[in-house]
Amino acid sequence: MVTSRSPRPRALFVAYTFPPVGGAGVQRTTKFVKYLPYAGWDASVLTVSNPSVPVRDVSLCGDVPSSTTVVRARTFEPSYATKTALMNGGSGSPGSRRLKHALHRAVVALLQPDPQILWSVPAFVAGMRALRRTRHDAIVATAPPFSSLLLGAALSRVSNVPLVLDYRDEWGVSNMHWENRQLRGESMALQRAMEKSALRRADAVVATSPRSALELKALIQEAGASAPVTHIFNGFDPEDFPGDPAYPRPRSSSRRWRLVYTGTLYNLMSPEPLVQAVEMLAASRPDLAAQIDLVFAGRRAAEQARRLERIAGLCRLETHEYVSHGEAIAMMRSADALCLLLSDLPGADRVIPAKLFEYIASRRPILTIAPPGDVWDLLQAHPSAFTRTPRDVRGISEWLARAIDGGVGAVAATEADTRAYNRRYQAERLASLLDALVAAKPRGRRRVDREAA
Repeated sequence: MVTSRSPRPRALFVAYTFPPVGGAGVQRTTKFVKYLPYAGWDASVLTVSNPSVPVRDVSLCGDVPSSTTVVRARTFEPSYATKTALMNGGSGSPGSRRLKHALHRAVVALLQPDPQILWSVPAFVAGMRALRRTRHDAIVATAPPFSSLLLGAALSRVSNVPLVLDYRDEWGVSNMHWENRQLRGESMALQRAMEKSALRRADAVVATSPRSALELKALIQEAGASAPVTHIFNGFDPEDFPGDPAYPRPRSSSRRWRLVYTGTLYNLMSPEPLVQAVEMLAASRPDLAAQIDLVFAGRRAAEQARRLERIAGLCRLETHEYVSHGEAIAMMRSADALCLLLSDLPGADRVIPAKLFEYIASRRPILTIAPPGDVWDLLQAHPSAFTRTPRDVRGISEWLARAIDGGVGAVAATEADTRAYNRRYQAERLASLLDALVAAKPRGRRRVDREAA
């Protein structure tokens, strides 16, 4: 029974990753929750009380407004350290490692679509309690993990509250390229069936790029569903970028040239083209290569870390594990240029890494190494973006040489119009979508409301 009513509409976000969990994926929901009240919507968040995650960032809790109701449910997952040990095989004898690998394969086969499915039952109970306690006008389920889409669909099915599926990443692309996924054909088929089931329940679907929206639209048609699809970019929060540091930074004969990359390095975001370009530059102009400070901040898969080791003696290589969001932004604003990486893999043309919008807000030149696609389209009008394909190692090397000599148009970086990527604007777009759902499905038709009568 609904026991609390509010004159303002309220959305329930189903978000496994939410502060104090850290990482880029956390910020989309957090910033929606922060800015939706300005667009007339309040929010509740259904999240996990004991997250099995690699990083935390308590500073992000400051973005959650007091009007937000946070409901936490316990997961039965093992710790992240235990999951990592299973995935990597760990130490021990070859027989022990083979046993761990076999155990990992068995766990992956059983826990479909992901280990976070072990959160679903407690989360469903907590979510239904929240829906009965307080009137909600929409459910927004965000993924990954993709079990959250199934959870959102189950909550919508029982409560009859409209459902929005928010794809921070595509399900299929993630399964292809996430480290350690290695799904067999039967698992892929099962997950595609799960995804179609969630899409048939959805009242609207949101992607983060135009090409991704088209891909999801085709999948919805294949599933026999009819939910409209739109894209809402990730963005940047202007409050994270106070002031306007002078740029370009003063150069002296002794000052080094600083290229910064923030974020995870894995198959889909490999530094290999940049590594090869630095090696090429070092072979022809070792004096220029030696001036580079190459900064990587974020988690790195073992294979990608080994790639970086190849250039440790050619330039100054500075690596950090996960840093707080504020520290990452400070690194961006300390740079002479920023680097964006996307491997030339299937589906990468539809990916726009969330960090790109904060790169734009940092008003620094951006070296983009990515296949042609949505990233190239977005940066086409950006005056300080320089796009190269991953195969164009020579072009990347030549750009580095010009940049170190100060020839990449630094002043133009301050002239970009960033208003369309403001997080508040993105929240307003989501609010407009939610308003349309409410208009199409009035409150009186909700099952939870009828229970209150």
